[in-house]
Amino acid sequence: ELAMLFPATTNMGLYIDALERHEIPVYVIQGTYFYRKTEVSDLIAALEFILRPEDPLLRATVLSSSLLGIPFQELLKLNGNCTDAANVFKAWIEMRDRATAAEILEDIVPRTNFDVVMMAQRNGPQRVANIGKLIEVTRELARQGTTALDDVVRNLRDRAHDETVREPEAQIVDPDDDVVRMLGGHQGKGVG
Repeated sequence: ELAMLFPATTNMGLYIDALERHEIPVYVIQGTYFYRKTEVSDLIAALEFILRPEDPLLRATVLSSSLLGIPFQELLKLNGNCTDAANVFKAWIEMRDRATAAEILEDIVPRTNFDVVMMAQRNGPQRVANIGKLIEVTRELARQGTTALDDVVRNLRDRAHDETVREPEAQIVDPDDDVVRMLGGHQGKGVG
């Protein structure tokens, strides 16, 4: 049994990545990495793009993400003119005012094979579990009354940028399993 405690200033993600590279299961207690994970930030960017499809930075971000996988160099050659690829999002843009964020995400993931792409990457099961957790987070926001897509996106972005939000990744292992348990330290308060 191995348990590690990390102070808030330590980049615990480096240790998690190293353990996962060696296929050592990790159970993170009080982690903060959920909203920073690529699979989560890509889907949040997709929701933002659905809200503001005319934004060239969002377009480039989404088109070059794992959702569509257009290499950034290719985007530069096309000078941002990727209307065919961007048209993939047309149906979601049209439904943005009548569908929940969860419904949109539940449609995006299989239609872009995002879950398959994530499963093929290192630590695939964790990535797919994080996708499911993000969808559940948006469902929970709807249950609490946050239903407009722009409000959901704002809420998710605020969480992603707020250092005090302690949201662990989806747990795919049990803390009682043969795993390395990691506990992130608490941020100090009142230090100035």
